[in-house]
Amino acid sequence: MRLSVPFLRAHKIVLVTVVGAMSGPAVARQVYKAESKVEISGDGSAGRIRNRTLEVISHHPEPRRRLLLQKEIQQTFQDDEPGHGEVRIDAWQLPRLPNSKPLYSIVEPGDEIGWFIYPLLLKIRIEACCDSSGSYTIFNAATGKMLVYANGGDERVGSLATVSKTGGSILMIGTIDEHGGRRPAIFPKHGHGIPLLITTADESMCRGQLLFNFPVPSNRMATYLRSVTWEGQKVGRRSDLQIDLGINDKLDATLKVVLSDGRALLLPVRDEGIESGKVVLPNGVTMTAVSPCKL
Repeated sequence: MRLSVPFLRAHKIVLVTVVGAMSGPAVARQVYKAESKVEISGDGSAGRIRNRTLEVISHHPEPRRRLLLQKEIQQTFQDDEPGHGEVRIDAWQLPRLPNSKPLYSIVEPGDEIGWFIYPLLLKIRIEACCDSSGSYTIFNAATGKMLVYANGGDERVGSLATVSKTGGSILMIGTIDEHGGRRPAIFPKHGHGIPLLITTADESMCRGQLLFNFPVPSNRMATYLRSVTWEGQKVGRRSDLQIDLGINDKLDATLKVVLSDGRALLLPVRDEGIESGKVVLPNGVTMTAVSPCKL
């Protein structure tokens, strides 16, 4: 539907960043604006909302390296449908030179922008239908590189597990099924089974992916991801799907992935990632290792 009236500006926020020392003969200022805009059709049945926010972060391991993040979310609505959202994140190093291009730009489907781990990892969430909480895409905040996406549960239990070590090393294990708001490019377009993708990544790169194909159950009911749990954990501290290790600890655990019909995968995980050669599969399930990652 074509929007028939001009947008209504709901509010505007102005953020001022100061570049240079506070003392001295002159202080250079750079001014950036964050704002919200709303466009609504004449009968009020459809519209578009845009929210833009700004944030300055000091990025580890370079505490003096500051980035300006401009985060924008656009969402549409029509009648009783929530519509689709799109996010854009642009990042500049401060001080920003005139007419400088962003260090990176992220343009993705999405309805929320947040932090998975501040200030290392950005998180974009996409709404989904039915009982799914949607899918989560994780990006490196310093480079804008996509690391992993996950769905099939809520963000605490069921889709994304993390293992962190003192000093900043992070291992992410994400699972994604067929009902999460985003379909991975490596899922088969047409198939007779139920695909499930498990991706491992750290804070700088995607390490590897395992693609599983589950036979369709005899009752033909929809199958989704029920839970992701750790078994056989010998070190660290468990909190939902988060494990914290000391700097000298080694990861020695098994990730158990359970579907709603009770079928389960057992994935041995070590410091180097998942040991694909030792994965325990249910009857009839096939596995394909994908390298390099295809996000």
